[in-house]
Amino acid sequence: YHLEHLAEINMRPSDGYPRILQGLLDTADVEYLKRFFDLHVKMEWEKNEAAAASMNRPKPRRSLEYYTLLRHLHSEPRDPSLERIVSKLYAAIEKQLGSGFVIVHDFWSWRTADNVPAEFIHHDPDFWVAGRHDGFNLWILLDHADMPHSFDILLQEKNPELYKIVGDKAGRLLPERDEAKKQSCPGLLFWDPLSRWPLLYESPSTRTLAMLLGVGFNKFWEKSQQLVLKLKNMLPTWAFRCFMFFAGWCFRLTPLPKGLELKMERFNMKVGDALVLRQYELHTTDQDPLQVHQFRLAVGVKVLRQAPVIQYCYTGPASRTRRSYPCLRWKLGGLLPDFYRATKLDFKPYPSTSLTRALFEATAEVALGDAETR
Repeated sequence: YHLEHLAEINMRPSDGYPRILQGLLDTADVEYLKRFFDLHVKMEWEKNEAAAASMNRPKPRRSLEYYTLLRHLHSEPRDPSLERIVSKLYAAIEKQLGSGFVIVHDFWSWRTADNVPAEFIHHDPDFWVAGRHDGFNLWILLDHADMPHSFDILLQEKNPELYKIVGDKAGRLLPERDEAKKQSCPGLLFWDPLSRWPLLYESPSTRTLAMLLGVGFNKFWEKSQQLVLKLKNMLPTWAFRCFMFFAGWCFRLTPLPKGLELKMERFNMKVGDALVLRQYELHTTDQDPLQVHQFRLAVGVKVLRQAPVIQYCYTGPASRTRRSYPCLRWKLGGLLPDFYRATKLDFKPYPSTSLTRALFEATAEVALGDAETR
């Protein structure tokens, strides 16, 4: 059995990747990106917060931000500092992780005492759009106060029984919060619904229809999670497991086996280091209580092997941002575009109407994987 288990682990294409790329960015690169964050991300957050306050609305969450580096990379005049950083990333990827990869998006992670970018345990479903299993994130630490470490990861070697269930599928994990019930049913896995129908998003003539479908499906998954979680609280565990045996497929939910313990791991890092998150690894923002002065800033890129697009994600925020711009369309059956080494991209957004703005906001409100808090 032990040899079979080792063989299962060694089958994953990304298992040989290094965990930390030390000193990937130098001091000048880090300082440039910190200034970029202040000017292009943090300032935008503050404008949105001021606008919300003026209308007596709740303070908006400072969530993960996507494609800000790519938009700036293709602005005029060109920025040689950012071009140099992108070239450095590609060189490191090819040297230490292999050839044939492309960066598909960039993102920012801002962790403070009152800001948790990704509260639920999840995969990034965009990894699965090309049907490969060797993708990864580079998550680069830029600055911190008493937080010289990464987010939390469920490592395969520490959670072998969990990854036997997960296999090669994309999912999100809803852990049981009630200590009294955790032993009998530690949580639920939600399988991300990747599909081909979101191809409708990629054409201007069918984009509104796709947005209607997207809101409908997202709301269904959110409400079904809430329903199942209520049943989980109401029913004895044996009755709940019986219900899920027959009906779980309807909700794309699988209960975890009795007694399964989830073991998180995080890694110490220095500023300029890059953590390599492997495609199949479930992860979440660390959620320890922080003191007011503590913070952590990181920038990341998602990297996939360049292969034909076979399906689309419609539940993730990165996909939602990408679909705002015609220049970022992915053709079904076509190779993943190499946007970060393209000559010129025109970031003119799709024309918006009252309906499309409302649908865009409705999609943004759905937090799949975190339904229990809603």
